[in-house]
Amino acid sequence: MGFNSGFKGLNLVGVQRVRWDKGGTVRAGDYKFFYGRGNDNHQLGTGYFVHHRIVSAVKRVEFVSDRVSYIVLRGCWCNIIVQNVHAKSEERSDDSKDRDIQDYNFACFLYGCETWSLTLREERRLRVFENRVLRRIFGPRTDEVTEEWRKLLNEELNDLYSSHKFVRVIKSGRMRLVGHVARMGERRSVYRVLVGKPERKKPLGRPRLRWEDNIKMDI
Repeated sequence: MGFNSGFKGLNLVGVQRVRWDKGGTVRAGDYKFFYGRGNDNHQLGTGYFVHHRIVSAVKRVEFVSDRVSYIVLRGCWCNIIVQNVHAKSEERSDDSKDRDIQDYNFACFLYGCETWSLTLREERRLRVFENRVLRRIFGPRTDEVTEEWRKLLNEELNDLYSSHKFVRVIKSGRMRLVGHVARMGERRSVYRVLVGKPERKKPLGRPRLRWEDNIKMDI
């Protein structure tokens, strides 16, 4: 793969159809190229050109499949996740789209979700966002009566998308995390934080929903 001089001035560039046999890194001018392997037919594959100005901020590069990858950059106040998805939706079966959606969900959007504390309102907003993404991917359908294009209903989305939903995956991740921490023992600081009680008084007003409150609700 040759270096594209049109990248000059950009700190991060995502590329697709790398088509290399194995993943790795290589120097390309002022950039460091992180690339993943394609499929068995030497097709697909994704990668990232990272300028030397920010290459020290790269924490991790994960190639989930030959179509999906993401890079985690260290920011001033929080980490930044940039995802690269090669998933054309035209002329593809629903099963193939389903697999790409699942890769997208688990690789990027649900990163670190086992530590989230969500209210019922936030859970509802997650469901609305997920259905919006599904409608964009699966596209509209023709109505059997009017023969006009219309959006998919929630029930139709549930039939097309058989994988676990966002909220269910988050709750499952929380239960796995609390079980893992509970097995650590009293010597670990993480365990003491989980079972410990703060000594200071609670502030006035309605208390905010805590992570352990979500655990009790999930049980």
